[in-house]
Amino acid sequence: MSLCQRRFIGYSTSKIRTRLLSSDTTQPVEEDLHVGNTKERVLDRYKQIGAKSGRQYPEFVKRIAPPLSKLLGITVRAEGMSTIQRVYPVCAMQTEYHRDYYIDACKLPDNYQTWFSVTALHLWMVIVRFRPETHGETYNEILVNTFFEDVEWRMCNLHGVKRGSIATRYIKDFLSQFRGAVMAYDEGLCKSDAILAAALWR
Repeated sequence: MSLCQRRFIGYSTSKIRTRLLSSDTTQPVEEDLHVGNTKERVLDRYKQIGAKSGRQYPEFVKRIAPPLSKLLGITVRAEGMSTIQRVYPVCAMQTEYHRDYYIDACKLPDNYQTWFSVTALHLWMVIVRFRPETHGETYNEILVNTFFEDVEWRMCNLHGVKRGSIATRYIKDFLSQFRGAVMAYDEGLCKSDAILAAALWR
């Protein structure tokens, strides 16, 4: 399968997303980030994620942690978790931070799909930056895992999707979208601005 063929993997249309993406729903859930206390709930969640990176530990823990982590081979992942806990919330809040651009100027629909697409774009930029680093692959793995943990949290807590088989199907579908988007953006980055622009607006 060629790169041009693989890039379309993530753009399949699935009926399973209809309820999640529709702005017309009979379910009593808040569909928009700015409705009710949804924005506050999201901000609280990201504050908690960010706070983990600055957590303070007793002195004896600080003394034994480095050699123990090295012995167990978890130093890189621990450093990666700390970094991603600071980076990810910034990516995930871009739709809200720049609402006047994405929603008002670009006329993107104010729904879950837009949040996912904008966040995926910013994650891709971080992924590209991490790639040449020594432990970039580990950092990117943690970043993508954090993203899809958030995808599930938003579906279940903000959009009323019950955990289980339906949520799993949604996540698989969004994972396909994410992979397709990353391949399309990579191709545009390597080839031309026109291809990258087409990938952004597809």
